[in-house]
Amino acid sequence: MLNQELRSRGDPGVPRFGRFGRRSRMRDRLFVLAALVAVASMLAPVSAGAAGPDGPLSPGIPGDHLDTPPSGPLGNTGGDDSGAASGLAGMANQLAAEFAVSVEVVLARLRHQEAVAPMIAKWRQQHPDAFGGAYHADGFVARTTVRWVGQAPAAIVAEIEQSGLAIGLDATATASQAALVAKTQAIAQALHDAGASDFVVAPNIRTQVIDVTLGVADETASSADALERTVRKLETSTIGAGISRVTEEPFTPDTAQGGIAASTNSSGSGVACTFSFGVRSGSTYGLLAAGHCADTLYYVDPATSRVSSLTLREEYEGYYGDFAWYSYSGTVQPKFYAGSGTSNLRTVTSVKAASSIAIGDYYCKYGRASNRSGCSNVKYTDVCYGDGGSYLVCSQVRMRSVYGARGDSGGPWYSGTQAVGVNTGRFGNIGSTGTTNSEHAFTPASLAARELRVQILTR
Repeated sequence: MLNQELRSRGDPGVPRFGRFGRRSRMRDRLFVLAALVAVASMLAPVSAGAAGPDGPLSPGIPGDHLDTPPSGPLGNTGGDDSGAASGLAGMANQLAAEFAVSVEVVLARLRHQEAVAPMIAKWRQQHPDAFGGAYHADGFVARTTVRWVGQAPAAIVAEIEQSGLAIGLDATATASQAALVAKTQAIAQALHDAGASDFVVAPNIRTQVIDVTLGVADETASSADALERTVRKLETSTIGAGISRVTEEPFTPDTAQGGIAASTNSSGSGVACTFSFGVRSGSTYGLLAAGHCADTLYYVDPATSRVSSLTLREEYEGYYGDFAWYSYSGTVQPKFYAGSGTSNLRTVTSVKAASSIAIGDYYCKYGRASNRSGCSNVKYTDVCYGDGGSYLVCSQVRMRSVYGARGDSGGPWYSGTQAVGVNTGRFGNIGSTGTTNSEHAFTPASLAARELRVQILTR
């Protein structure tokens, strides 16, 4: 269950799919206008970079990201300024140590993962009714399988042959990935409307089944039987549902900071959330965090321990995920911490498009509360969860087992020096101290930026 004390107020009663349903806490219009004028007069960007439009982003597919993020130096903090290639090599070292695999094997897999990603995103967009999803081989084998409803188009077969990449084709899918995601959302909405207390719904592209987890007080309760009947009514001949009941709370958010601690106390004590990545909206700079983080957060500088207040600009929990951004009057850099020391400070070189995140991708996470990083691979994409209240959160990427703790919410998920996601929380009950590994979920960073109408800072 989502901790209501960490949730925000004012969301629409029931956000519907197909309608934006943004939950925004923009302050009084006159106050905002005055604040923007004041910030604009005080903040002179160190480098304008290749700025995109200052207004709302043009409509597009969830996961699309602006092609012209701000660039150039935006601060003077030291750290790892290496490029994307060395960033990937650094991540390979991290994965190799964690999983006891050679660096060469891991690096080959990561390079394959990056090379295949834009192809997967393109095929999904070009053939929504036939593309059945893609997943990477288990372990660190550099091979990807792409499923199709019927035979893959000849042009794609030729593209694969020309690429020289290890991509296998599976023509046995009975439903497209788009259909599986739509069914996932329909089931989640039905459970939400039925008052399900806790649930998680995820599309399994390998089995063509929607995996449903119901959190119940008693596994034999009649209320659980009613919820299961609600799900069964939505099954079709091509898309079924696998239902499991658990007596634990299936999902808990890690309240959280771009690798920087976010405190709810002006003294800077305690880690309430973790900021993930620097952002800008016009001439206003700030930081991303989770949407369920508190209204008032303080930035705790990891080098000087200086505490600074931030201003909540906008937050959201709903169809597009769980994210927020806070403006900051100080210098904001295109950097994030992947560990507690300054040697772990990385420069963001790119942003992963949500549409190119595939099952089996390897990504890493860092949170200030747990104060450790962990890497794992994607278990599901397009996951929805709910707690029986007003909020139904979707567009989540579910990761396999990593370490985490309360206070990691909002923290960065990354691939080398690439911004990938904003941490939401963890599945299962592992206690407030987070002493064991658990599966986690995040909102794709590109999707959060698009819906908040901000740009993630890169160099």
